[in-house]
Amino acid sequence: MLEGDNTRVLLRQNNLFHAWDKSPSAAIRERAARIKLNAYCPHAEHQHVGELTHIKFTCPDCGIPAYCSEDHWAEDYENHLLICDTLKEANEDEHDLRSGRFFPEFEHPGEQIEEQLVNMTNWDTFMYTRGALAIDGDRQMRQATKLLTYPTTIASVIHELSPYSLRHRLTNEGLRSFSGNIASP
Repeated sequence: MLEGDNTRVLLRQNNLFHAWDKSPSAAIRERAARIKLNAYCPHAEHQHVGELTHIKFTCPDCGIPAYCSEDHWAEDYENHLLICDTLKEANEDEHDLRSGRFFPEFEHPGEQIEEQLVNMTNWDTFMYTRGALAIDGDRQMRQATKLLTYPTTIASVIHELSPYSLRHRLTNEGLRSFSGNIASP
């Protein structure tokens, strides 16, 4: 989405928490339905009996379907607390991605200057040495790194370990062609 578009904002930043089965986003409601259709209750009672029961109850704290009943959720609450905050964070991140807001963290610089070295030590130095806008918020950093982890991992391996450089058997045209093939979808 481009800045200044007249697209409708579905959710505001102070309104990102919604139970998945009651989400304003159809895609998230469908994901909750798939969880309820395919996932089994993690309560210990089901492990002892050997009876698998599908999830039907959504945790009110994280908003994600997690147990077959409110009773099993309450009985297993201490175990669920180990992941509940992380699930809540993921819930809000998923709603943020579908909120309709403008994402400045997805605005990335264009072509790299040949003399400029890229440092892939961590996300902050990578973004800085690439000339990207500063990302100050944790949620914005999670969104950007979720998008960039796979291609950046591939790029870092090629950058550090590849025998394909101008020093090792590759012409300028070959390097340009090789780089284009990796970046294309």
